[in-house]
Amino acid sequence: MRATQLKELGTGEIQVSGTLGFSDVAALLKSSLGIFDGQAALVFNLEQVEKTDSAGLALLLEWMVLAQQSGQTKCLKLRALAVLKRFCRSFSKIKI
Repeated sequence: MRATQLKELGTGEIQVSGTLGFSDVAALLKSSLGIFDGQAALVFNLEQVEKTDSAGLALLLEWMVLAQQSGQTKCLKLRALAVLKRFCRSFSKIKI
């Protein structure tokens, strides 16, 4: 698996790659704060996300809140639907 990265592609598109997990999201949130004070519109490109968990989902929600608070429009570019499906399936394996 590749290291988690944020890469600005220009015109407000932010490519997210690697794993969005508990061990990665705090640093990723901190390094992403600067993107919420410039572009009028943001697109979070999640096509390179390989794996996520509930912390990754919480990070996406936090980004949406930060974008809204800064008056920016926001969008998620999701080929990551496959990642979200894997995330949801992982909960079906939990026995309570």
